[in-house]
Amino acid sequence: MDILLYNIDDEIRPLLFDISRLITMQTVTQLLVSMNNSNKPFFTIEFLQVTLFLILSLMVFWMVVYKYFNKNKYFDNIIEKYKNKMY
Repeated sequence: MDILLYNIDDEIRPLLFDISRLITMQTVTQLLVSMNNSNKPFFTIEFLQVTLFLILSLMVFWMVVYKYFNKNKYFDNIIEKYKNKMY
């Protein structure tokens, strides 16, 4: 478990948590589907492809979309405008 000893950058931490959450949800869902339908095996090519595509899309979100909005303080500006309107 040497990986736990390394310091993980604060930008990467949410990405890793999201990937682990996604893999957990995909695995549990696939397990339940395969238990419910005996014709479906647990590991299929479709299951692996969908999981990898979802992981890739999460990585794109965190490394492109979130960085852009965070760098430009997009949501902070919207919230600040909304607060100013209210008061």
